[in-house]
Amino acid sequence: MSVIWTIIAMIITTFITMRLNSKKEQEKTIKSLSWSMIDINTTLIIGLLVFSHWVLDFIGWPMSAINPYATGVPLLFDDAVNIGLGVYRTWIGALSMDLGVFFVGLGLYIYYMKRIKK
Repeated sequence: MSVIWTIIAMIITTFITMRLNSKKEQEKTIKSLSWSMIDINTTLIIGLLVFSHWVLDFIGWPMSAINPYATGVPLLFDDAVNIGLGVYRTWIGALSMDLGVFFVGLGLYIYYMKRIKK
């Protein structure tokens, strides 16, 4: 199911970037739709973000520390087999995973902001 959502997100991103590029090109009076590396990178990054959400859900679910009736992440649809490693079964696991993701994201943000300022 994550692959389906990833493809949908990439298609939507493609249409949005094509639409934005066509407006920029109309302002420059150029009438061609060309793909740049920025458009391809944007589409791939959005696709990877959507897919990584499922990976993090797989690691964390079932969330029995938060919801005692949680069973896991379905592979396809609601009636499919539920899977998950269960880090969220304890409050310590939930807190450590959330803080870990936060600090990794903060570290990446700081790293790239320093690169941009140079």
